[in-house]
Amino acid sequence: MTAANVTISNANTGTISVAGSIGATAALILSSGSGGIQLNTGDILSGATVDLSTLGGGVTQVAGGTITASALLQSSSSVVGTVNLAGTANNIADVGSFAVKSGDFTLVDNGNTGALLLNATVTAGNISISDANTGTIGVAGSLVATTALVLSSGAGGIKLLDGDVLTGATVDLSAIGGGVSQVSTGTITATSLLKSSTGVTGTVTLAGPRTTSRRSVRSR
Repeated sequence: MTAANVTISNANTGTISVAGSIGATAALILSSGSGGIQLNTGDILSGATVDLSTLGGGVTQVAGGTITASALLQSSSSVVGTVNLAGTANNIADVGSFAVKSGDFTLVDNGNTGALLLNATVTAGNISISDANTGTIGVAGSLVATTALVLSSGAGGIKLLDGDVLTGATVDLSAIGGGVSQVSTGTITATSLLKSSTGVTGTVTLAGPRTTSRRSVRSR
């Protein structure tokens, strides 16, 4: 299915399941009922903006699936349930506002060899965002996790830019290159622990005001 704009909605108890290609030149909007959105084997979603919302059931994606959002991935009316965007070919340029209620948010963005920018507010129980290639994770918005906030970047490192606010009981920052840098106006609030579970290759400079109870960041 292809069109300039694609909107598919189900306001009842049903599920939206995708096992094929849906392409939009501009906006692709999926809004499901309480059954959630299931991105199954063969799913390919593409659009300048990809907008996913549910009344329940969350959003799940198989590892072989692909989401390409050349401008923005967002949830205009929130997701109830866990969001697990596990497609290893996902190529997301920018994550906008994404409120996850009663669940976690996971994004694998390995298909993006450039920069992934998070410039709005993402909220969830746990947040995990990763890019295993040459890309950079840039944060210019608020990432708010009730429990754990995990950022794991490729060789471009993690850039905490103007407007960055990272919040979680645990904040976990790792990079296979490029280090971690933060502007002096940024904020990290880790009420329990600031750490790097897999290490950081490059310099770590956390220059903003931050609140942590314990620190365990290893720079290689």
